[in-house]
Amino acid sequence: MWVRVLEEVCHLTHGQTGTLILDGYDGPTSVINWRYDAIRKWASEKSKLSATRGGCTYGDRRIKAIQGLVWWVNEQTLRGLDVNLMDFNEVMLNDSIEMAQMDNERKESRSANDKPNAFEAGEWIKWESKLVDYFHSVYNTKNIPLSYVIRKDTTKEHHEMSRDEQVIYSAALEGPLFDVDTKDVLRIIKELTTGTPAEAWVKNTKCGRIAMEKLREHYDGMAEGEKRKLSAKDNLDNLHYRNEQTFSFEKYITSLQNNFQTLARYNIEPYEEDKVRTLLNGIRVSNQEFATCVSIARSRYDTFIEAATYLSGEASRIFGNKTSKGSRKVYDSHRGGGRGFGRSGRGRGRGRGRGRGGRGGRGGRGHSGRKFNNGVDITDPLRFFSDEEWSSLDNDTRREIQQNPERKTAIQNRKNNKRKAAAAELGNRFISDDDTAAIINGVMNASRQNQSTIAAADIRGSHLNGSNAGGNRTAGRPREVSDTRSVASSVTYNHRGDVVE
Repeated sequence: MWVRVLEEVCHLTHGQTGTLILDGYDGPTSVINWRYDAIRKWASEKSKLSATRGGCTYGDRRIKAIQGLVWWVNEQTLRGLDVNLMDFNEVMLNDSIEMAQMDNERKESRSANDKPNAFEAGEWIKWESKLVDYFHSVYNTKNIPLSYVIRKDTTKEHHEMSRDEQVIYSAALEGPLFDVDTKDVLRIIKELTTGTPAEAWVKNTKCGRIAMEKLREHYDGMAEGEKRKLSAKDNLDNLHYRNEQTFSFEKYITSLQNNFQTLARYNIEPYEEDKVRTLLNGIRVSNQEFATCVSIARSRYDTFIEAATYLSGEASRIFGNKTSKGSRKVYDSHRGGGRGFGRSGRGRGRGRGRGRGGRGGRGGRGHSGRKFNNGVDITDPLRFFSDEEWSSLDNDTRREIQQNPERKTAIQNRKNNKRKAAAAELGNRFISDDDTAAIINGVMNASRQNQSTIAAADIRGSHLNGSNAGGNRTAGRPREVSDTRSVASSVTYNHRGDVVE
C-alpha cells in the first residue's frame, strides 16, 4: 500500500520509490517527525549521487508530493487518528502539499506568548488561564504544545474536539519525550511561584504535571471555590453603574462578565435572562436619554452580550468624551445592534496625532483596519454622526457621505426605529395619547433639527473653501440638504407615530 501511494498518488517513478525505501522510508511510521526542510535537503543530496550509489533525481513537484504525504502522516499521528493509506488520494495530496507549506511558514514566524507575572494570591483564575495560554504557544520537538503536560481531564469525545484539542489530548503522558517536557513545565511553574504563597504547594515536586495538579487541588479545591463563588455572587449583587466619571460603563460590563465567568467555572453560570436582568437592574443613572436606552434594551435583547453591546455604544454616543480612561477595551466583537464595546470613532490614527485617538489623515486606517478621517470613524458611512464628529470631517468626506445612494434610506430607517422605539417605550407606561404624541414629536423634531445643524455646518464649510465663489450659491449644496429650512421645519405626529397632515 505504501508503494501504491508513492507511485499512483504522488507519481514517483519506480527508481524514486526504491531510493526512499532503500534509505529506510518504507512505511508511514518511518516518516513520522521527518521535517519539512529536511525532506528537500535529502532529495537534493540524492540527486547528486549516481544510480549505482543509490542516487536518484527528484523534481520540485515530487519533492512537494513527498512533503505533503509526510505532513499528512504526521498530522494524523499527532491527532490520534488512524493512518489509513486507503483513504489517501490526489485531492488529499494537493491539500496536504498546501497545508505542509503553510504549517512550515507558521513555525518559522511563530513566537511564544508572554509568560504570566508571578503568582498572586486572589488572582488564581486569571493566572492559571494565562499560564495555560503561554504553554499553548510553546512547542516541543514533535510540534506538540507543552500545555498537554498540564491538561485537565475532559468528558469530550475525540470526534467532538477541535484539531488543537485532539493534538493535546492524544499526546502521551509517559515516555522520554514527556519526561523532558514535564521538567520544562516544572521549571516555569517554579520560576513563577518562588517567593509567593503558591511556592509551598510545589516545593520538592519533580514533575510539572504533578506540580500543577497540586496547585489546582488547593486553589480550585472546595474551600477556595466556595470563597470565589460567594465573592462573585456578592459582586453581582453590589455592582452598579451611575456615571462615567466614577466607574465607566465598560468597566461595569467587564466586571459583570468576569463574575459570570467565575460562576461558570464552577458550573453555576446564570441563565442569559438573569444576566440581562442583572445588567439592567444595576444601572442607576439620572440621564433620561440613557434610561430610555435601558428600557429599549430590556424589551429588545435576550442575551447579555447583545444588551451590553447596544448599551455600550449608546453610552459612548451620549456621554462622549466623558468616558473615563481605561474604558476603551474591546470586549467582544459580536454586534447586537450597538457599536461594539469601546468608544466609537476612536483608534490609532495614521497622521497628525499621536497615541490613542490620534488624528488620522483623510482615509487613514486605524486599529483593526477601521477607516478614519481627522480622528472620526468613517468605516460605516451610513451611521449617525454627532455634531462634533461632523464638524471634524473635511468637506470632501462630508460630500461623499451625503451623496452615498444608501444614506437617505439609512436616515429614514433610523427615524423609523426611533419612532417605533419611542412608541414601544411609551406603550409600556400608563400615559395619555396626548402625552405620547408630545414626546414622539419632541424626539423626531429634535432629530430633524440635528440634520439641519449638519447641513448648515456643511454649507459653512463649503463657503469657507470657496466652493460657490462667483456662481450660484445654492449650486454646490448636496441634494440631501439643498434647503436647510425644509429639513428643520416642524412635523407633527400623533400618538401612534404617524405624520399628521
